[in-house]
Amino acid sequence: ALGLAPKVSGTAGLPLQETTEIDGPRYLTLTFTRPNNLGDVAYHVDAAGDLGVEWPDAALPHGSVDNGDGTSTETYRDTQPIGSAARRFLRLRVELTD
Repeated sequence: ALGLAPKVSGTAGLPLQETTEIDGPRYLTLTFTRPNNLGDVAYHVDAAGDLGVEWPDAALPHGSVDNGDGTSTETYRDTQPIGSAARRFLRLRVELTD
């Protein structure tokens, strides 16, 4: 789903968690690069306060850049600012749509 070579080890190309400031507060973000030509794949970024079974929140889209090489870089941010909860987590969930 990310266009990576399945038999090559390493962290290059995996989703990256960072923080960004938006109008004062800082938010946890998740950035990943995806191929543009995968029409049967849906990408979702979920947010939660713990790593339990339920991930109740959908992260908000924060930016999309067409890289001009057949891929796009997508960034999502948490719905809650850093410090408003004891902890927050983001995850990338990918599913086949066809």
